[in-house]
Amino acid sequence: MIGFSFVYGYITTAMLGSLLRPWIGIVAIYGLTTLNIEWNWRWVVERQAGFQSKVTMCMLAGVVLSAFPGQRLRGLPLIACLSLLGFLGLSYLSATQTIDPYKTEFYMHFIWRIVFIALVAVRLLDTPQKVNWMMWTVALGLGYNAYGINREYFEIGFCRYVYHTEWAWLGSNQWSMLFVCSAAISFSLVFFSKRLWQKALAGILLLLSAHAVMLLESRGSMLGLIGMWLLAIIFMPKNKNTIGMMTLALTAVSLLAGPSVIQEFSSIFNEGENLDSSASSRMDLWRAGWLISMDYPLLGVGPYAGQRLVPMYLPYEIDRTYKGLHNLFFEISTGSGLPAAILFVLFSLLPWISSLAILLRRARFKSLPPELKAAFFSALIGLFGFWICNMFSSGSLVEGSYVLAVIANSASLIYSREYRKAAIESTTTSFADSSRIPYRNEEYYRRPGARQSGSTVLR
Repeated sequence: MIGFSFVYGYITTAMLGSLLRPWIGIVAIYGLTTLNIEWNWRWVVERQAGFQSKVTMCMLAGVVLSAFPGQRLRGLPLIACLSLLGFLGLSYLSATQTIDPYKTEFYMHFIWRIVFIALVAVRLLDTPQKVNWMMWTVALGLGYNAYGINREYFEIGFCRYVYHTEWAWLGSNQWSMLFVCSAAISFSLVFFSKRLWQKALAGILLLLSAHAVMLLESRGSMLGLIGMWLLAIIFMPKNKNTIGMMTLALTAVSLLAGPSVIQEFSSIFNEGENLDSSASSRMDLWRAGWLISMDYPLLGVGPYAGQRLVPMYLPYEIDRTYKGLHNLFFEISTGSGLPAAILFVLFSLLPWISSLAILLRRARFKSLPPELKAAFFSALIGLFGFWICNMFSSGSLVEGSYVLAVIANSASLIYSREYRKAAIESTTTSFADSSRIPYRNEEYYRRPGARQSGSTVLR
């Protein structure tokens, strides 16, 4: 009864909220994606319940009723969004000459929706509070799945989702990658949340996500988690509280890492004959991906169809028709071509560069509201870990993979529109009053032709 009430209460609230405030629909869609209602409450709803489609339709109706609200795309976020759109266009062009229509049709059926939702999200998340709502929704959704995996591990004594069983119809590599992203978001919420209970909740979500990565024994994701953690240490605000929280988190994670986790991670550094079959095959798969990309550089062999050629390019024979490349870049470059792969990378690379530039300017960064600080910090450390993970796996069809890039692009637009000029002035005059920088740039509202609609400025 509790599960039924929660599920249908969530859906009803999301649909009604989408009609009145379209950004609520975007947050709810990513909440559905990360929370996996069809799995976690599978005794209440069917797998093909279609909740996400219903909320999407209400969100689009709300966009029309609200006269197309949102922030105007410009600068690097505009280039990033056009790059993602260009990737989709090239994928459609490549699909016309695919060598495997079934695989390509499956891929295109999902990827256009993922790209569409990501682009709409960048536009609609136009205030720091909305971005913060997105971060908390994703952290709680993925954190609940991490809690489920942790709980079952402590109940039965092992994690059965490492090899043969899938949690919520995704493999262990995909979930590990998502938990690295949720760990990055939780990390930033620990540092930049305003209230103590929020910091505590984010800390619990961080530990659940980090431990879930260990339990799933994905070595690529373990490397991504370590890379994320190292970058967090470098760029985190240095004071007594943050250093204490970091020390506590490192201690907890070290205690949670058992002998099997340490042994699995240590195997990364084996050489030659000591490499296990999984590690050695990765090298052969990457070589095959590179050779296929060189043979079909412009449009590839069809989206998601590169895996059909992999057995022909391996230095040994395998009794399989298909073989996944376990690398996001090569999956796209072999399928849709090298230009499409580069455009796909730009969607997350450009906001990562923007986040890095803002964090390197310490004085400007300190003048921002905590919601934007959390967004830029999570994007910086999370996207870094995300791409390390995707050297060993692929998450192009997992919507949660796009969350950090969406957050960073939205935050960059908000920063350039409302805070950039004030932040520059605070560094060239007196820094003493930087905490009193207004939430809205008053000059922006005084521009001719600008009018205010709720919390959004439309031109």
